[in-house]
Amino acid sequence: MAVTIATMLPVLILGLSYSFKVFASSSTVSIQIYQHPPFFSPLNVSADAGSVIQWENRGRELHSILADDCLRRSKCAFESRMLEPGEHFVISNLQPGDYAYHCGIHPFMRGFIRVKGSSWGAPSSSI
Repeated sequence: MAVTIATMLPVLILGLSYSFKVFASSSTVSIQIYQHPPFFSPLNVSADAGSVIQWENRGRELHSILADDCLRRSKCAFESRMLEPGEHFVISNLQPGDYAYHCGIHPFMRGFIRVKGSSWGAPSSSI
């Protein structure tokens, strides 16, 4: 029995479609840093596992991004360098979970990220 391209075409298209959906599941979450409350906009974000999270300093001063777990120094989920006005800080591949963070220079500036588990992986734990 001969296999032709015409009989394999639906299988190839299905395979390409599936691959596209896997790569399309990651997205970018943008957070802006401002001089005034709420300081981080949006203040609380939810992202899918594999998403890129990006902060942009839209203020007039230096700022930095520091996960609250860095204060214990046992581990540190993410920490930026000092960000000049207009600069960005980008992270990706955070594990599912909850991440409180703040500005390392201005600790009263606080934000929160919830990373949800992938739809075909293990679900993340609830609070």
